[in-house]
Amino acid sequence: MLSIDLNSSSHGRNGPVNMRNYAARTTLFLALLTLGLALFGISVIDLVKHDTDYYSHIPVLYLVFGVILFWERKKIFINTCYSPVFGSLAVIAGIAVFVFSRMNQAAFSPNNYFSALSLSMLIFTAGIFFLCFGPAAFKKAAFPIFLLVLAIPLPDFMLTRFTYILRIYSTSSTVWILEMFGIYPIRDGFFLTLPEVTLEVAEQCSGIRSSIALLIISVLYGRYYLKTLTGRVLLVGMALVALPLKNGLRISALTILSIHWDKKVLSGPMHTSGGMLFFGVALVWVMAVLFFLAGMERIALKKIKPAPISSEEERLSS
Repeated sequence: MLSIDLNSSSHGRNGPVNMRNYAARTTLFLALLTLGLALFGISVIDLVKHDTDYYSHIPVLYLVFGVILFWERKKIFINTCYSPVFGSLAVIAGIAVFVFSRMNQAAFSPNNYFSALSLSMLIFTAGIFFLCFGPAAFKKAAFPIFLLVLAIPLPDFMLTRFTYILRIYSTSSTVWILEMFGIYPIRDGFFLTLPEVTLEVAEQCSGIRSSIALLIISVLYGRYYLKTLTGRVLLVGMALVALPLKNGLRISALTILSIHWDKKVLSGPMHTSGGMLFFGVALVWVMAVLFFLAGMERIALKKIKPAPISSEEERLSS
């Protein structure tokens, strides 16, 4: 891999960050990023303004990317070097994907088009980062760059499958919760029939936006509050379990209210805007799992931590 270190005497692999060198590289990175925004400009605005729940997390993740780079700058940028060859190739690849997606926009569905656009933005951003800061910094910045991967909307074939699976388990969790309250619906696919009402667990009931948000939050919490890979994987896994449960809890609550109170709740504000309440319930679940796993990690670390050697033991061993 070709890398050009223009200030090798001012910073070492384990040495402090040279502020002048860091400022120059950051200025170049921000300048190239600004040029990228000018290139992607109209498409980025279309992406943010698009009337769908699937894309609202994208600008947030890019903001989080910048915050993490600033927050962990002393660790990420301890060893930097320009890498013009591979960085430029990545930048060119990102621009090529962007141009291809723009030229063939009519051939894509809106969701697939925005997936290709987000992919081009990721490749371009990763490329200018690699160009300005080199492979060592790129490796240390793997986590914030991974967050940008999460900013790519799922293409249609993956989104359809994910939504379908989420609907299946949301329907099952709804039946399970209703039966806990002594209500026994007849299930036919995604339809639940009761004497008073017939429900369909539609695609809108899958809660894609809140599901994506919950997964991103669990990834961030795991990264900064858990020490082990096992703990982080378990946290994300428990967040996945919470996705259909929160949907089932919401549908069950609306069903019970429609039976015992007013059927209008099935089409009222509680149905259209009540998702945040149940998202909060799922978030509390994730936080509880986080605290439990963090506590288990502390107990495990105490068990493997060697006991301090007393002065008497040290004297005898000598």
